[in-house]
This record gives sequence, structure tokens and C-alpha cells, in this order.
Amino acid sequence: MSACYARGVDYANFEVIVSDGPPGAYPVYVMGTRSRAASGTLALDPTADEWVDALARLEDRHRTDREFLAAFGRELYRRLLAGEPGELFEDCFREVKGRNHAGIRLRLRITPPALAALPWELLYSDRERNHLASLARCSLVRFMASDQPAREIDVNPPLRMLVCIAQAPPPWPQLDVEAERTAIEETRRALGDRVEVRWLEGAITAQAIATALVEHDVDCFHFIGHGERVGDSGALVLCDGNGDAAPLGDAEAAEIFGRATGIKLMMLNACKGASRSSTDSIAGIAPALVQAGVPAVVAMQHTILDEAAVLFARSFYECFFGDANLGLVDVAVSHARGQIGRRFPSQRDFAMPVVFLRTETGLLLSVPGRTPAAASAAGRARLQAEIATREALVADAPADSPRRTAQVERIAALRGRLRRHVLAVLAGVGALAATLVALWLALFDPYDLRLERITLALGHALSPPTLHADIAFVRIDADSEARYGQRLGPSWRALHARVVDALAEAGASTIVFDGDFAHATTADDALAAAIDRAASRAPPTRVVLGYTDLWDEAPAIAPRLRASRAHTGVACFGGIGSLARTMPAIAIDPAGARPSRPSLALAAFVAHRYRGAAPRIGLAVGDASLHLGAAGGLAATERRLFDTEVRTATQDDNACPALAAGDVVGSLMLDPVPAASLRETATVVRYEDLLDDRAAPAALAALRGRAVVVGYASTRDDFALFAGSGERRFGYELHADALNSLLTDRAIRPAGTAVQLGLMLALVVATVAVSVVPGWSGRWPSRLGALAVATVGLAVALVAYLVGATLFDSFYLLVAVATAHWLATRTRRWLE
Repeated sequence: MSACYARGVDYANFEVIVSDGPPGAYPVYVMGTRSRAASGTLALDPTADEWVDALARLEDRHRTDREFLAAFGRELYRRLLAGEPGELFEDCFREVKGRNHAGIRLRLRITPPALAALPWELLYSDRERNHLASLARCSLVRFMASDQPAREIDVNPPLRMLVCIAQAPPPWPQLDVEAERTAIEETRRALGDRVEVRWLEGAITAQAIATALVEHDVDCFHFIGHGERVGDSGALVLCDGNGDAAPLGDAEAAEIFGRATGIKLMMLNACKGASRSSTDSIAGIAPALVQAGVPAVVAMQHTILDEAAVLFARSFYECFFGDANLGLVDVAVSHARGQIGRRFPSQRDFAMPVVFLRTETGLLLSVPGRTPAAASAAGRARLQAEIATREALVADAPADSPRRTAQVERIAALRGRLRRHVLAVLAGVGALAATLVALWLALFDPYDLRLERITLALGHALSPPTLHADIAFVRIDADSEARYGQRLGPSWRALHARVVDALAEAGASTIVFDGDFAHATTADDALAAAIDRAASRAPPTRVVLGYTDLWDEAPAIAPRLRASRAHTGVACFGGIGSLARTMPAIAIDPAGARPSRPSLALAAFVAHRYRGAAPRIGLAVGDASLHLGAAGGLAATERRLFDTEVRTATQDDNACPALAAGDVVGSLMLDPVPAASLRETATVVRYEDLLDDRAAPAALAALRGRAVVVGYASTRDDFALFAGSGERRFGYELHADALNSLLTDRAIRPAGTAVQLGLMLALVVATVAVSVVPGWSGRWPSRLGALAVATVGLAVALVAYLVGATLFDSFYLLVAVATAHWLATRTRRWLE
């Protein structure tokens, strides 16, 4: 037997409903996974010349090749899944492919007869680079509702199959059925006593088939013979009592097989067996049989090579009657289509089998004692499919009927199997999983990085961050206040205006004020005029003013200054656990009521790097990245700065009123520059020296082309670098750290939860291995092994910081190793 998908495929339904409408504008409605829906229009007129010609070419296998089939299927796909329906399908397909042994069941419910007659099994996806019907992860079926009650799925072994070989009289050619007979017999022998096959052959009449169905309890009916088109539909070619040809049309076929309520599946291996009428949506043999109550019919919509028909039958029954996929018709058809596609890659035969289905899950039968175990993904999917199928039977059964009671009991038993499997798995991995999850989610804050000071200290010792050469400082301190006889405040704006003129004249690139500009003063006109003069220079000198609050959704800055050509930025900082300070790099209002608010450092970075034209600043929430884009004639293309932490602001952010609850905030964690680098004489100029005629020339010469941060060095404006630490920074120095991170493209990035847990799991596995492996299972060898694993984990954390400024929770890594070692040694001793 050829290998069927031994572990099965769990198909999720994707419904495509095409309703009646004018030619070329048929309404399309799709329902995907997780109840997501979309609608569109099918712009296709099957009576148009190009479609008529293409269908005529398709019927003649000598005129088809791989390129034609792909082009035909691509056009069908483009028309059926256009716009939002196609986007939803690709999203759902991509989602299920991310899970092991999962796929998608594309269920077509096409009402317009002319559209239903098209060969949708040729649908071709450019993304998958293949026909959907050829993919193991995709099952393509024609779904049909029926008002007949659902048929029982319980079957007592052996499974009974009736094979009808109908030899038609001349001028019909005699069938060469030996290959297909051999394939069925070989499959039966391989399955042992699971399947019993009866043969009905010769000049078969409709009455002979009806009699055989009455005399034998048949689960599966397989027809081998000729098919023909009668009028606008298909028919099976049988014989009458005189030996002449007698077509069996849809109405008579529905009457005969509708009474045989034991049949779960019909296979019509005859050309035209799947033909649909172009004038009556329920005409055609296969659809009529489903309407009559047959759960599933597999038929051919065009002629098929004898070799392909034999391969399809063999591959289908191997899967359908096998253990993993017992009774799952769409899994078996998908497997058989794939076999044909690989054997005959340039032929259309893979798309000729059509599945007409009325069940929700594709499960047609269940044999007591042969339900797969729940230990595998396929086994669980098979159990869930059987539960869903039996629930449909319960819905159809009369209340308090024995049938309903039996199904309810069976459903309870199947659910019990699933629960027992889950309990068994939990018992096996519960100790480690529960401990790690408890440590991660319950006992500790994910950002309470108490050992990261050690990582930062070691990292800074090995590779200390350096201050970017473009950053300089103008320092205001107690001496400055004594010089001008007043404490720093709004009254200094006249002095600020002189400083702006001096720095602009000296050629400074950017002037960044970390101060209070909220309240209006009489000196605002002078400062605003200085800011405008600086911006008008060639090249311009940009001025950036900080703020911490919002007034009427606008920065809390005096009106005259806000009307100037100054840039503005949020001058707030935050902190996470014991980490270095964080900077809310940008805040975005999803509702659009407030404009985007960059931080003071980000506004300074943009003003410094793009003096001629300010680019668009944005936050890509999807991949958590800060980016700049072209604007105002800037030639640079959009570029990504670096990753950031994205969160939604809450009421707890009241410490920074410029952030409103509900804002999407992208925060950067600062990689602090050593304090000595921020306070070197070469980079720091005293405020009063800029206004001293004798000292100013030398002081200003060092500031040409630089981003100058003007700040206050006072205990009234300093912050702990770490929570609870003695190292402190002035506010303007923290802004400089943020600006330095942007200019050097280096900011601390906490390892994501998945990465953190991945490293923890790897260390746990390694610890368990060295704790139980022979030769290391002694007390001290296992302890030394665990210590070695912990050392490797800390080394990985240190390297991650040095290379990419990525911080791991070293504390959690050590706890994971210690816990895994303790549990592994206790479990080993218990087993011994």
C-alpha cells in the first residue's frame, strides 16, 4: 500500500457561497475560521466566448497541458476569491498551516447552475504555486444541504462494499477493468478482514442494482462503467431487459439509492458522472444522490485516463479504510488527488474527481474498536470529527428515541477519551510546566529584572556605550542662577532668546530645551522671534521645546511659542521594575483626535538628522518598530529605526499627562552612557559662558553642527538611574541618553516572552539530561552539570546584551535550571 497521510489532516471549514445574480456579478459570501466573514462579487459570465472555448479545450485532454491548467485555475481563483474573500482565505489558510497536521476544507456552495458546472477543482493559488485540490493541506468539496435525515455512521465489521461493473452494449466499447479490479482486490487483501467486497458485473440493469442493494447491506457502492450526457445532465449507461443501452438518469438513480439508507459513500468511476446541469442546480447524478440522502458521492466530471482511475481508486480506499483516516472521505480524496498529480503532472486527471458532501466534517462511518487513540494530533482530530458528526445525528433524532440516547452515550464516551488523554499528558509534564508557568506568570513581574544590573555592569565593563559625537550640552546650574539672580523658570526666556541667537550664529544643528514652556510671559515674543530666525538660516538651526501636559489636545506650550517654528516633544520618562529608565518614544491616538506626540529626544533626532525637511514619524504596531518616512520633499525612503515596546497607555500613566489613556505608546529602554561621558568638559558648555562676550567664542566653536541639549543640573531635577540605586542622572542627561540611543541605533530590548521561555525550556531540557543521564546521575556530578548549564545560560544572556542590547531575565534562567534539576533528580529517584 502507498503511504497515506498516516497521521491524518484536521481540516477547518472555509465556506464559499455563491448566490444567484446577474451574469458577471454573482454575490459571494465566505465564512472562515473563528467565524470571520467577508463578501464580494464573482465577476464571471460562463456563457462568454472565452469561457466556452476554455471549457471545450478542457474536455479534450490532448489540448491541455500544465500551463493551460494553471492559467485556467488561476483565473477561476482570481474571480472566485477576489478582494476581501481572497484575503480572508489566504489568512485562514496561513493560520491552519501554522499547526501540525492541520488543513482547510474549501466548501463550495454554488447556486447558479451555470457556475456550478465549472471545474472549480482546478483552482490555482499563486501563493501556494499549485492547484488547491493537489495540496495535502487543502480539501476542496462541493457542499450540498439535504432535507433527508442524516445517516447513521456506526458500521459493524466487516465493511461491505458492492462493486458494479456495467458493460454497455455496442457501440459502447468494452471496458478494460482488470487493472481496476486488481487494484480493489489488492487493497481488500491488504486490509484483511476489515472489508468485504461483492461484485456485480455484466449487462447490468437498474433493477439488478436495486435488487442487490436490497439483498445486501452495503456501506460503499463503487460503479465502473460508461457515462454520457443526456440533455443537459449526466447519466450512467446500463442495459435494459433486452440487452440494449438504458441510461440511468438522476431521478431514477436518486430513487434507487435513496432507499438504500445503509450506503455511506458512492464512487462513480464513469466519465460525466459529476456533470451538473446548466439549467437546474440539483440536476446531475451525483448532486441528485446527495439530495436523496447519500452522505457523500465521488464522481468524475470529465473523462479520466484508465491508469489515473485505477490509481485514484487504490489510493482512495487505502486512506478511507485505513486506521488513521477511517471514514474521512475528504482526507482520502485529497490524498488520491495528490497521488494522481504526482504521477501525471501534465494531465488534468487530478481535478476530475469531484466530492459532493452533505456532512459537516467529512466523516462517513465509524467502526467499534477502531477509533484512533487521542495520543496523536490526527487521533484527536478524528475523535473531534466523530463527536461533531454524532451531535448532528442527535439533532436529527426524535426526542427520547433509542437512537438519540445511543448517540448521546457515545458522544459522552468519546469526550471522556479526550479528557483522559489530556489528563495523561498533564500528569506527564505537569510538574515542570506548572512550575515554570507559575514562576513566569504568578510569582514574578516579567520586567522585574533584579539581576540585570549585573548583566548591564558586565556588559558596560566589556563594551561600554559611547556618547555620539554630535551631542553636546549647555548646562544650567546653581552658579548660573546666581549669575542672573533668579532661579530657572519662565522668566529666563529672554535669556533663552539670546542663547538661541548665539547657537544659531555658531552653526549648531539643533537646540533642545528641557524646561517649562507652558505659561505665557512677556518674553515669549523675543524667544519666538529667535526661534524663527534660527529656522530661517541656511542651513537652519532647529529648536525643540519640551512639554509634559496637553491643553485642548495640543502640547501645553505658551501660544506664542507654539505658533513659532519650534518643534515640540514629550519630556516625560518612565521606568520598568529595576531597569534603566524608559522613554515613551511616540504616542499615537488610535481615534485620531490628537496628533502623534514624539518624545523630546525623538523630535530632536528628526530635527538634527533632517534639517532641511522633517520626515513623517510613525510607529508600526504590527512589528513593534519605530520608523521614519519620506515627507516634505525628503528623498530618503522610509526606514526602520529599531524595535520598541508597544503598549496601551492607562490611567496609571498620569505621571505624564501628555499620554492619554488609550494611546498606543512605543517605548524605548535606554542603554545609559557612563556619567563621565555626559559631564566631560569637551562636551559641556556653561550657559552663562554663551552670554559672556569673552568666553562665548571659544564655547560656541565646539558646538558647530551639533545637537545641543540645554538642561538644568540640580537635585531638583535628577532621577535614579535604577529603582533603588544610588546612581542618579539629571533630567537633560536622560534625554541625551535617549537621543544617543537614536543616533547610535542602540537601545535595550527586553527579550520577548517567547524567546525568554524558549531559552528557559532549552536550559530545562539540558538540565534534565545531565541530571538523569548515566554517569551524571550522582549527587555532585548532576549538580556540577546543572551549574554548567546555568553558566551557559548566563553567558548566552550576556552575549545577547553585548551583541544586540537584548536583556534576558537571568534570575528566571537560574530558577528554571534549579527547579528542573530538583524535579529531575526527585523523579529519577522515585522511578528507581
